[in-house]
Amino acid sequence: MITPHDAIVHTIPDKCRRCYACIRNCPARAIKVQEGQAQVIKERCIGCGTCTQVCSQKAKHVKSDVGIVWQLLSEKVPVIVIVSSSFPAAFPDISAGQLVTALKKLGFTEVMEVAFGAELVARAYRNLILQDGERQFILTCCPAVVDFIEKFYPQLISLAAPIVSPMVAMGRVLKRKYNPRAKVVYIGACIAKKIEAKSEAVGNVIDAVLTFVELKEMLAFKEIILPEQEESDFSGPKAHLGRMYAVPGVLLKMANLAPDVMKNDVVVAEGRERVLEILKEVATGAINARFLEPFFCEGCVNGPMIGNDLSFFRKKELITEYTVKYAAPARTEQDIAQYADIDLGRSFTSCPVVLRSPTESDLHRILAEMNKERKEDELNCGACGYETCRELATAIFQGLAEKEMCWPYLMETLQVSQKQLTEAESRRFYLEHIARALEEERKHIARELHDSVAQTLIAILHQVENFLEAKTHFRIEDTRFLWNLGEEIRSVLQEVRQFSHDLRPAILDDLGLIPALAWLARQQKMQGVEAQFRVIGTERRLPADTELALFRIAQEALRNTSRHASASRAEMTLELDQSKATLTITDNGRGFTVPTDLGELSDLGKLGLIGIQERAWLLGGNVKIKSELGKGTTIAVEVLV
Repeated sequence: MITPHDAIVHTIPDKCRRCYACIRNCPARAIKVQEGQAQVIKERCIGCGTCTQVCSQKAKHVKSDVGIVWQLLSEKVPVIVIVSSSFPAAFPDISAGQLVTALKKLGFTEVMEVAFGAELVARAYRNLILQDGERQFILTCCPAVVDFIEKFYPQLISLAAPIVSPMVAMGRVLKRKYNPRAKVVYIGACIAKKIEAKSEAVGNVIDAVLTFVELKEMLAFKEIILPEQEESDFSGPKAHLGRMYAVPGVLLKMANLAPDVMKNDVVVAEGRERVLEILKEVATGAINARFLEPFFCEGCVNGPMIGNDLSFFRKKELITEYTVKYAAPARTEQDIAQYADIDLGRSFTSCPVVLRSPTESDLHRILAEMNKERKEDELNCGACGYETCRELATAIFQGLAEKEMCWPYLMETLQVSQKQLTEAESRRFYLEHIARALEEERKHIARELHDSVAQTLIAILHQVENFLEAKTHFRIEDTRFLWNLGEEIRSVLQEVRQFSHDLRPAILDDLGLIPALAWLARQQKMQGVEAQFRVIGTERRLPADTELALFRIAQEALRNTSRHASASRAEMTLELDQSKATLTITDNGRGFTVPTDLGELSDLGKLGLIGIQERAWLLGGNVKIKSELGKGTTIAVEVLV
């Protein structure tokens, strides 16, 4: 029933705050950073759950099998739930019997203990040692350790004891003898069990895996309050010391392999750092202990999904108290005899995850990109999640990290960016003042042209006309000259008026942008360009600076259309919504090749387009230019309003 997923653990993007604690602590280096977000790499993840424990923002989400379990419970088949031996530590405020009752209310047919699987596994180890006691063995009950060996220490597979975990052992008891029709659901504190249940090496004996956290969600959904439940008994075969399996070292004791400090034949390694250390030393031959029991989580009693913050010692005490209270060794021996023929063997697969190693030249280049030219520049502060700068550079080369993870580099970059931003703001400030001064000067010149030059020309024209009317005795040549002079004055007057309008059309100040753009479109017809103008959205006035800038942009674009593009048609659209205004001008002119970097427009002599870009920039907007030779040009300017 368990189906593959991209990763058992994944990051919730909105919650990740780039603390890199997951990178710093992941034993498998199964975290990569992409666009500033820590992501779990499925191929490297071993499901140890370390990242879920160290993430202060709770940004790591574990794949849930709750939906699968609800589906199983809705079908007309028996569903047996097997509970990890760490359950007394996960539910310290209730009795075992109350938990059993609650699980049955959820719909499970029977409730059993995985601890009996530990009884069978312990005896399997005892038999293995009797058969080949001189060999060195790594106990394989921790699925995270098994996955880690297969991926990162495949040379140690020959030392891995070919025996299944208690969960799988109990699954085989149920599927192969107790009730082959039944579906089996495991509940515990381990995330790696979700990966183990999928493994072909252990067989399809577990249909779904729930964590204690997921179980609590299901109980809450059904409004089942644990302390209010009556007592019920576990069914199925009974365990004895197997109930202590969640505590490190107990399985070895059950297999008559208790550690002896004087012999060093048996080593129990608890926790990430100790497991990594001992596997490395075994691989190099530095440790010759015959029996190694590694647990990434300091035992199942301290699994990542235990669901509370009790101390290790209190959790161990709770498990011990439960084991002593319900001990029935004689019954356990009878049940072991009944299921002694269950095959508990398994195999292992070498599936190394190898990343390409950088050369010294590659490392030097990447370090230099992070401003680490000299050895003393390598601070090895660890803020990125890697112990050294060279480890970070290696991870960058392998695609697992980004330069921006280096805090000293990031701070230097931010300082440079802040300086550039300050300079840009200063340029914007001066450009705004220059643009405002230019517009004021345009307005002044336009007014002078209208009020002074145009009026003077009108007065001269009237004098010429009056002179012609009064002096009827002029020769025909003189009359023709004066008449032509009047026509020239009229032409100059028209040009002055047009120039005055171009400098600052009164319609823009009096009526606003939309009438001004409509007037501008009509003016294009005088230049031989059929121009259309339309408005999308609710018409309204915009801030004065915005209206002026958009008008100038449209004016420059249409000027290019008539003077340089040899266009016969142009279309201008102003789209207004609540937060922005978009002005688009399209023509059917000759077009041109738009450079990749708009900053290269000056090299092409496109000074008008540069002016458009600068005006949009002053408004905090952006410009998009599309053009194709022979097919015309489109300029779109978007600004916030």
